[in-house]
Amino acid sequence: MYNWLSNDLANNTKQWTIVFFHIPPYSKGSHDSDTEIEMINMRNNILPLLESYGVDLVMSGHSHVYERSSLIKNHTGLENTFNASIYPAGNVVHSGGGPYTKSTRTGNGTVYVVCGLGSMPTGSTQSGFPHNAMYKSNATDNGSLILDVDGSNLSCKFLTSTGIIDDQFTIQKPALASAQNLRRSRDSDINQNTVSVFPNPTAGDINISLNNNKTGLISVSIYSMAGNVQYKRSFSGTDNQNILIEKFESDLSPGIYILNVMGENLNISNKLIVY
Repeated sequence: MYNWLSNDLANNTKQWTIVFFHIPPYSKGSHDSDTEIEMINMRNNILPLLESYGVDLVMSGHSHVYERSSLIKNHTGLENTFNASIYPAGNVVHSGGGPYTKSTRTGNGTVYVVCGLGSMPTGSTQSGFPHNAMYKSNATDNGSLILDVDGSNLSCKFLTSTGIIDDQFTIQKPALASAQNLRRSRDSDINQNTVSVFPNPTAGDINISLNNNKTGLISVSIYSMAGNVQYKRSFSGTDNQNILIEKFESDLSPGIYILNVMGENLNISNKLIVY
């Protein structure tokens, strides 16, 4: 099964990759992912493969609760080893936060959802509920998960049996995300290249989508309004490249910055707002 899954993911060219299997890798509902060997095996053996291929969403059942994580990457340990501070919190549409954002393929993690209370009795939980990896949990309401994909926007809603939307979230990718086109040079050769950055304003993670007609090194720099370099890194240049700068890499304080992307026949800058 692992070999089949690996080959399937390697040959996948779709914009969105959604995986579902019965036994969740993270749960403190009616089943405990810290103690049940099947759940531990999925977390240790399958999750690294899924995340290496940029799987966007993993859906499971088995545990008779609703649980939804933030974007997670590279966590295979027990609940008490999960450090929530390194993962983006919020990102819940109905509470005023913005969507999760990802580069086109691998990106910055996977969202894990457990929805095992469609018809089974609820209320059975394990010690430690809710699981530290879960941004939202519900062990009292029966309900269903509604999944919609519209181009480069994926949205999920947990709809309870009483008709209340108890949780919802959105994942966005470059093409239809709220991208802001960066200012282009007047040079006609440079104008053949395009760069977009999103989200802008951002809470920390920065996605840069580059359509560059030249290959070679790409330099990304972020300057304070006083002209001081806050972040600088070079990337190998390829056509239609997607660059992810995670929050912990840039470590930008809230404020206004200038983001510059430079390469062969490419020199584009614009304002970047961090909140």
